[in-house]
Amino acid sequence: VDYDPGVVEVLPPPQRIETVLPSMQALFQASKKAGLTAEIAFGGVEGGGGHIHLDGRVFAENPLLLRNFLVDIYNRPYLKTVLYEMSSGKEDAESIRQRREEPDFINAIAKFDRIWEESGGKISLKEAASALSLYWVERKKRDINIGSLLSHWADPDFSVDNIVPAENQKHTVEIRMHRTQRAPEDFHDLAEFWLYRIANLSL
Repeated sequence: VDYDPGVVEVLPPPQRIETVLPSMQALFQASKKAGLTAEIAFGGVEGGGGHIHLDGRVFAENPLLLRNFLVDIYNRPYLKTVLYEMSSGKEDAESIRQRREEPDFINAIAKFDRIWEESGGKISLKEAASALSLYWVERKKRDINIGSLLSHWADPDFSVDNIVPAENQKHTVEIRMHRTQRAPEDFHDLAEFWLYRIANLSL
C-alpha cells in the first residue's frame, strides 16, 4: 500500500488476467469496509482510476510491438474514452495537448523507423529506448508510462526522471487510467481490453 495525492494506492503482486477479477473483488470489499470508495475527484485531485502494468517482456521480445502499440493509441482518439472520464472539457484539453506534442511524437517514431530500416529489422533494446525516449521521457508523457521499461532497456546506469518504481512495477508498461472504476468488473474489463489490443497488434 502506498500513497499518491488524494488516493490510497494498492500495489498487488503480478497476476494473470484470470485472477484479476477475484483479486479486485477482494480489494473492493476491503475498501468498502474501510470506508474508501472510487471517486472522480478528491481534494481537487482526479482519482479513482486504477493503473494497469503490463509485463514488459512481450515488448522486449518485439520492440516493434511497443512502437505499434504507442502509435495505435496516438492515432485513435476514441481510446481516450478508455483512459478518461469523458467530458467535453477533458476531451478538448487532451486534444489540444496531443496536437501540441505531435512533432515530438513524429520525431520519436521517425527515429525508431530509421534505425529499424537501417538494421534490417534487428533493432536493439537500447536503440529502441533511445528513439522512444525522445518523446515519452523528455516530454514526460505519462498516460502510457514506459519510463521504467526504457530505463531497463537502455543501460543499467541510465535513469529516467529519477524513477524508482516499486519492485513489482519494474520493467513494465504502465497504463495510467484516470477513468474511475467503481466496480471490480470495470477494472477487469479495462485490463482485458488492453490485452486484446496488444494481441491484435501481434498478429
